[in-house]
Amino acid sequence: MHKARNELLDIARQLLRSKVKFLSQVRMQFQDRSQIWALLTRQGVSK
Repeated sequence: MHKARNELLDIARQLLRSKVKFLSQVRMQFQDRSQIWALLTRQGVSK
């Protein structure tokens, strides 16, 4: 019983870690896209 609970905790911890990693990747991609968009709009305005 105790061992099974520990295994469940390990699985939950791994899922949380991978979810956090995924969210940070998404956030980085979103920041890159917004920076690219800002560059494009700035170039469009300067023309």
